[in-house]
Amino acid sequence: MDSILKIPDHIVLKDDNDNGIMSEEYLKGILVIMCNELKIMGAIIEFDNSESKCNKIYPEFLYGYLRRVCKHLQENNNDNGFSCEENDCKHAYLFNKLKKKNLNDKLKSACIKNKYINKYYEEDKSFGIRSPKEIVRRKFGKVFLEYDCSKTFFRELIFPIFLGEDIIATFIIGQIVLKDNEEKIKMRLEEEKKRISSKSEGNSWFRNRFNTELDYLNYEKNIKAYRKVDKYFKPLNKAAYEELIKKVLDELEELESRLESETLERQKLKITIFIENAKKKYYKEIDRISLEFKDNNFKKKIIGIRD
Repeated sequence: MDSILKIPDHIVLKDDNDNGIMSEEYLKGILVIMCNELKIMGAIIEFDNSESKCNKIYPEFLYGYLRRVCKHLQENNNDNGFSCEENDCKHAYLFNKLKKKNLNDKLKSACIKNKYINKYYEEDKSFGIRSPKEIVRRKFGKVFLEYDCSKTFFRELIFPIFLGEDIIATFIIGQIVLKDNEEKIKMRLEEEKKRISSKSEGNSWFRNRFNTELDYLNYEKNIKAYRKVDKYFKPLNKAAYEELIKKVLDELEELESRLESETLERQKLKITIFIENAKKKYYKEIDRISLEFKDNNFKKKIIGIRD
């Protein structure tokens, strides 16, 4: 019975006996709705046995929200020693095994103790961060991570997903261009474009992706790019950025409520199956005793037993 009532430590069901909550297809459907509401690409990261490899679930059919540069980095993982996937996982894993209570202090402590995170910010002083704990933010009463991608300087945010007091996964969004960061982003993309252009193979294809991204950033001078930027990739001022964070927190509150409801329903189903199996086993034992004592009325003699 203890295993039936055990609180899930992840979302995606691996099989019928797994202690998850819902199927990956169901979760992807929820993500599609969430990301459409937010007008930004997001993903859920579940914790695995390795900090470098995690279970990252993307919404299907929404790759129009994925920036060309980010698409390049994902398709060319470990480009120049940088792995987009690993970087996301390492940051998300800072939440692993933490709980809602004292989350702000414990998350800061996890940042300071983590070797990868320390090295990530020590090696690149352009972030302007004195200590890794500075990526921990508290807004609207919630704690999350806020940092910039080292390749692009796009803003990234990672939020915990709670089930009761436990953190069972994280929600990440990125590719955010802040108006205050625009010039820094343009410089970084130009640097990356030059580095890629120096490669002997495929350089024009990669370069075109960066040129497209730079067109988006200069969208006011490029009418064709403006139409797409205005819908998906428009730079955010402080007010719009704060509004995005608030919307994400609202969406996560709905998701957590759904997870609690689904968990309760699965527990009810497991209890029903457990009771039915116990009854079958009990009746089978009664039948065995009846045969052993050759007493056809034995079942009727047991109080509470009915056919």
